[in-house]
Amino acid sequence: MLASSLIGRRHEPGKKRSGQSCWATSSCSCRWWLNAHAGAKYGIPFPVFVRASFGVKGANIPAVLRALVACGWFGIQSWIGGTAIAQMLNVMAPRTVQMPWVTGVCFLCFLGAGICMWCVARRGVDPLPAELLGALHDRDVAAAARFHSARAGGVGPLLAAPSQFQNSGDFARFFFPALTAWLVTGPPCR
Repeated sequence: MLASSLIGRRHEPGKKRSGQSCWATSSCSCRWWLNAHAGAKYGIPFPVFVRASFGVKGANIPAVLRALVACGWFGIQSWIGGTAIAQMLNVMAPRTVQMPWVTGVCFLCFLGAGICMWCVARRGVDPLPAELLGALHDRDVAAAARFHSARAGGVGPLLAAPSQFQNSGDFARFFFPALTAWLVTGPPCR
């Protein structure tokens, strides 16, 4: 949400909230990285890790709260995935655009995205070979590059377009909070 808010607001430098969102993003990301370090490096699950701070019985509360947040994010990501599937259906079958949003089609798209996410969560990404994931990522990047260059009329107009920033300060005020938001949401790892 932070990254999309930067895009939506064009990250106007005069707004005080811009600095606050950058500070909030930085402080949250440090806590998340420190919290996840034990699990990522040593394989210690969060409920076991949090026992050092809260004791055996007290660790249940943060563990359950974290599980509830995970369930909420699962629903949000399923909704976003279902919306993406519904939009793809609208492009492939234009007559579905006139359908009301709360129809069976959109609910089925939501369920389909949720089931796909559940299958990946259940089996993990380990059964998929790393070469396949890398090839899919490279194919998607190449397809996006071809699409946008064709839409712009070639690579020349993309490179010849003037900058939308007046000076390097404007660029820095936009770039560093956007970079921080990108790091929080997770850069693609290969």
